[in-house]
Amino acid sequence: MPNPGADPTVPGTRGLEVNIGPAGATGASQTGAITGFSPPTTTAPVRPAGQWNTFEITVHWNTVTVLVNGQKVNEYTTTDPARINHNSYIGLQNNGANDPVRFRNIRVKRDTPSTSGPLVGVNNRCLDVFNGDVNQQIVQMWACGGYFAQVWTFPGDGTLQAGGRA
Repeated sequence: MPNPGADPTVPGTRGLEVNIGPAGATGASQTGAITGFSPPTTTAPVRPAGQWNTFEITVHWNTVTVLVNGQKVNEYTTTDPARINHNSYIGLQNNGANDPVRFRNIRVKRDTPSTSGPLVGVNNRCLDVFNGDVNQQIVQMWACGGYFAQVWTFPGDGTLQAGGRA
């Protein structure tokens, strides 16, 4: 999410939230949901109150994958480039005073490429993955707009990648 400043609505309106739901929650309120976008694809194997749960949240290009206690429970791909920024903020919160949540051993690992960003060419046009689909393996020069399809990565191994594909 972008810098929230003093606006507490930024995570939900301009970022993506992974939910830690209360006991008995369903759908988009369930643990592992991408709040407002994608309920979990399976019921998260949540441990009873008083025991620690582990979350592994991975952001790769424009896809968020959520594992709870080692089990994949959600994979969501956003088409809004503003919701996932390259250099952004990570927030931890609790919405209910009567539903305490505790965090420990928080680690952030950045998958740092040697360089990443748009490739701008003649007439200020960017190298773009056709229709934003890296599986088509078609590229074009397109008006620069900061789209995911225009973010290229040089991982340092001699390849050029879009969406994790060479």
